[in-house]
Amino acid sequence: GRSKALTGSNTMTTAINLASEGVYDIEMAGGNRDNGHTTTMEMKLKASNGDISDDNVISQYFTGSAWISKITASKVTIPAGSELYIANDNGTGNGKFAGDYIIVRKSSISATIYSAGFATLYTPYALDFSGVSGLTAYTATVSDNTVTLTAVDDVPANTGVVLKGDADTYSIPVIASSSTDKGSLTGSATTDLAYKDFDPGYTYYILTKDGDKAQFNPVSEGTITAGKAYLKIADGGSGAKLLVVFADNATAIKT
Repeated sequence: GRSKALTGSNTMTTAINLASEGVYDIEMAGGNRDNGHTTTMEMKLKASNGDISDDNVISQYFTGSAWISKITASKVTIPAGSELYIANDNGTGNGKFAGDYIIVRKSSISATIYSAGFATLYTPYALDFSGVSGLTAYTATVSDNTVTLTAVDDVPANTGVVLKGDADTYSIPVIASSSTDKGSLTGSATTDLAYKDFDPGYTYYILTKDGDKAQFNPVSEGTITAGKAYLKIADGGSGAKLLVVFADNATAIKT
């Protein structure tokens, strides 16, 4: 992350140059004391060679006569060569501003794998798995009743994946975009899905633990948890067994 101390009064501006493109979480601690007058504080993102008032990618405004302890913005896509500005503009000239720090961090999400060694994940963000030690992500494609799992380095937003690794919680970086094919795993990032609301004529498979193994099993009741991925297969609701194939190891096949 990058940070820079802030001090100032009345009209104040500070900038942080962000050299690399990415998705960031931004946090500023501090606040304004304005002696009863209205003060506007704004956070802007612009191209480093442009005027602060031009080419804003994000803009957030906070106005009031009270202490503002923290400002945050999450999952902000920032192009390379941008500058993040925090400005305090007091129209009356009586305001005072005190800022403790700005922190800009690459955004990430967490995923947990339990003892079975596998899990599913469905996320509204594009993700980069390439630098996550001990974790492998797979997209799934379905042909007839065969599911092929293909290892991938990254995935686009709104994509389901199977995760393989030791039991642990992993931090996965968020990225701006990915050209990887989404595959057949789907889900909901925010809402539990009740079986009674599923489309008829399909079988829905979720990854479950069977002893010390993980396998896809058809679900016929209950819910699929938000943030988990599932397979929706048009097989007339027969609940047929699936043959699962790892594309990078043709011998690792398990029904």
